[in-house]
Amino acid sequence: MEAVHRHGRDHARAQQLFVTSAKEWFGVAPTCETIEYAEHSFHKVRDGRFYEMNYLIDAQAVQRQLGM
Repeated sequence: MEAVHRHGRDHARAQQLFVTSAKEWFGVAPTCETIEYAEHSFHKVRDGRFYEMNYLIDAQAVQRQLGM
């Protein structure tokens, strides 16, 4: 799932990600299992370049799947 929205020069994107841990992440050993979580990103554009990027992820979904 992915949705992209534009408002003037600014962009927002919502997507569902599937990732596999390959190395330690915040002290959690890699499991080599795929996890799924939602991410929303917000990009501000000036002169054709990103000058600010912010991300929001479903941290609880990630923690739950990693057994935290």
